[in-house]
Amino acid sequence: MTGRVIRAALGYQSTKALTMARDHLSRNDWLIEKPLEVYSMACFFKFSDLAKLASGHAVKRPTEEWVLHRGVMGRTGMEKLEQLYRARMEGLYDILNHSLEFDFEAGTGEGEGRHGCECGDMRRMESMWDAKVDQVKSTLGAGSELLELLEVDLRGGWCEGCLVMLGRNIQKCIVEARSLPTSI
Repeated sequence: MTGRVIRAALGYQSTKALTMARDHLSRNDWLIEKPLEVYSMACFFKFSDLAKLASGHAVKRPTEEWVLHRGVMGRTGMEKLEQLYRARMEGLYDILNHSLEFDFEAGTGEGEGRHGCECGDMRRMESMWDAKVDQVKSTLGAGSELLELLEVDLRGGWCEGCLVMLGRNIQKCIVEARSLPTSI
């Protein structure tokens, strides 16, 4: 319906109708509920700012759904969305492929140093981290901010130094994920 209104507005050169239809497309509930439709129409009608806004939501949708909108969004729109998807997925996998970083200079209190060398939990922490990363990778989507890493089972008597290092690693991953591109 909105697409027809935009076509008519363009045909009759009615800026008021075009503005109203465009505003209707950019409503937040449409962007969240129907991001591919909004992105497709924005690409079709060359609303680049709206396409940029909608692409951040559209890239989170399963790629199988994109094909249904290929005809409307066009080849260029599809290519831009695919590039965004690839950039995000490659970036997320690069972030997750880093091994757990131990801060050997950080102690657990005053006068303590070289925590990693003295702690017997290092190997156990590494294996827990690797298992969590594998779990996140198995369900990873382009819309992820890696907040899934925060859902860690910390039962088992970890020393505070290990917990601090785990927290730093999770924080680093989340910060890096937020620096990845989010729109075309």
